[in-house]
Amino acid sequence: MSDRRQADLLKLTVGRFLAGDSSQYRIVRAKITQYVYHRLRDGRIDRDEIVDETITILYQNLRAGAFRGDSVTAFSVYIYSIVRNRVSRACHRIRRLSPEADVPDVPGPDEERAHEHRQRVEQILDALDQNCRKLLQRKFIEGWINQEIADEAGKTKNAVSTHISRCLKKAQKAGF
Repeated sequence: MSDRRQADLLKLTVGRFLAGDSSQYRIVRAKITQYVYHRLRDGRIDRDEIVDETITILYQNLRAGAFRGDSVTAFSVYIYSIVRNRVSRACHRIRRLSPEADVPDVPGPDEERAHEHRQRVEQILDALDQNCRKLLQRKFIEGWINQEIADEAGKTKNAVSTHISRCLKKAQKAGF
């Protein structure tokens, strides 16, 4: 198919989706659902929720002009990348929130190292100001990704990354 025809088909597909065309919506939703079921094996995660989140993000990104592809194939890859990101975040959230199933009764060497590590982390955090402490706790203890932190703080992802770097430099200067 020619490049011009690909571009026209893409423009028509995106335009209909953004305009709320129900048949185009069903096509896009079916593609997203297929990708989600292909990527997601963990039964603890609600697949429909991932599909809905992906559709919302896709719609917002298309409205904002974030997608810059030039073909329907590029559009499919873009959708798949959003799905991959959402599934990854959902799995990360499950791992972060799920209690460990195999907790030994007697601490072994790994548990002792983990305890020492936690104490060291607490020392580092105590040496920092409240903003850095909160930021680094979210990032390294609670396992938030930079975009989650940015969304909560109402800042950009780049601003959060810069702030994290500065906080880590403060910890290094404090002798950690």
